[in-house]
Amino acid sequence: MDNTKNTYNVTGMGCTACAARIETILKNQGGVSEAKVNFAEKTVEVTHTVSIQHLQEALQPAGYSLI
Repeated sequence: MDNTKNTYNVTGMGCTACAARIETILKNQGGVSEAKVNFAEKTVEVTHTVSIQHLQEALQPAGYSLI
C-alpha cells in the first residue's frame, strides 16, 4: 500500500492531553509515518500505509474514534 496523507475528524477528544495521546497512539503504529492533531478543529492528519480500520482499532481502546 502506498503512503497516504488523510485528515480525519476525531471523536472523544476533549482536552489537549487527549490530543497528545492520540498522536502518540497513532505514531506508535507500524505503517504510520506522521500524525498531527489539530485540537481546535478536532481533526488529525495522518500519513500512513495502513487501513483506516487499523487506525480505528488502535484508538478505540482509549475511547477515540475517527470519522
